[in-house]
Amino acid sequence: MLVESLVVLGFKGKPEAPVFLTDAEIDDLWNATPSGNVAGGQAELILNQQIPKFSEPVFKQRLEQIMEEEGARILESHQRVRSIVAGKQELDIVLHLPIDLISLNVLLPGGGQ
Repeated sequence: MLVESLVVLGFKGKPEAPVFLTDAEIDDLWNATPSGNVAGGQAELILNQQIPKFSEPVFKQRLEQIMEEEGARILESHQRVRSIVAGKQELDIVLHLPIDLISLNVLLPGGGQ
């Protein structure tokens, strides 16, 4: 069986010393109202400068920790369902590294509206 999962990760500060956001802080960002956009060239410049920093050990360690936690959650969920339907087959989770980065968004302070 193949299972894929999507996890949202956020941080504040510089990528060299990130402060990872809690789930509640990430939820707040989903509800934030944008105050505007940065100029197209500026957005590209910011992303091109930051993307290489995501291979730093602090990010790799955090992403692997999240994958382990998500894998354990998925495994427990599948085991629970299989026990309910009496299909006591052995299950295991195998993580496939590196992870796929689907989207990268840079949110900048917009004036405290």
